[in-house]
Amino acid sequence: MNGFNLSEWALRHRSFVWYLMLAIVLAGGWSYTRLGRQEDPSFTIKAMIVQASWPGATVEEMTNQVTDRIERKLQELGSLDFTKSYTSSGQTTVFVNLKDSGSVAQVNETRARLFLAQGRYSESDRAAFSAASVLEQGGESSLLAEALTTQGISRARLGRHQSARDLLLRAARIVDAAGDLETAGGIYLTAIEELHPFLPAAEVVDFYNEADGRLSRASEHSRRIRSCARITVNIFREHIQARHDLPVGGSFREDVKRYEAELIRGALDQSGGSVTRAARLLGVSHQALSDLIKHKHTSLQSVRTPRRPRRRSIIKKR
Repeated sequence: MNGFNLSEWALRHRSFVWYLMLAIVLAGGWSYTRLGRQEDPSFTIKAMIVQASWPGATVEEMTNQVTDRIERKLQELGSLDFTKSYTSSGQTTVFVNLKDSGSVAQVNETRARLFLAQGRYSESDRAAFSAASVLEQGGESSLLAEALTTQGISRARLGRHQSARDLLLRAARIVDAAGDLETAGGIYLTAIEELHPFLPAAEVVDFYNEADGRLSRASEHSRRIRSCARITVNIFREHIQARHDLPVGGSFREDVKRYEAELIRGALDQSGGSVTRAARLLGVSHQALSDLIKHKHTSLQSVRTPRRPRRRSIIKKR
């Protein structure tokens, strides 16, 4: 008994076979017209160009002083695949190629670090913010911490110190929770290096203790630990010296007045002479601080910015 023969069956039912072929062709054509497509499909070119110029420099000077240093810095990028460079008199061009396995967020974080190395802090801040926004949804803690650290350094160098402090602390806590103590300690060192002139002495010490407790003695950060230790010691030395320099004597009221004047002077210096910003730093109203300077601490009037005369109202009083 012979089995079923498909070819024989098709030859006997030619009309039905033609009908099926025509139906499949029409269905395929209709489906093709419904395919999703974009006019400008989104994709990321994982390559960058870094250019630097030094007018008057020879090829050898450009190679040793500029090109080699740029390439060594680029080697720190975890997503780097390879680099190519072209150096001429007074100018160098480095072609940076990233690994194909990296995500768009990793590319943005790498771009942020390159912008940071070039001193383009606003662009670095934007690229790091974009990377952190994506990585935060993906749950990749180590990459998110890298993006937040880069963004924190960018904002510190843009003068946004409070925002930079919050970002760096958040990055340190993320990797700390993931068990990466070495990276967390390095981020605390970064906070000291970037923000120590703008932090209270006690907070600098806290950051140093956090870093010291997480980093081993044989850590790759040992040189940075020693540097931050010197910063911490110097800050405390200045803090203690400032306390010793405060004159003691006279009545209690005079001592309070003298200390109050020092606080107001410090706030005015930090705010560039602006009474409004100094009042915010001290946590008082603008009117209260203005009255103190005008009536109680008249010697500080030279420190504040000149008062602007109030414009006359265009509405006439009857």
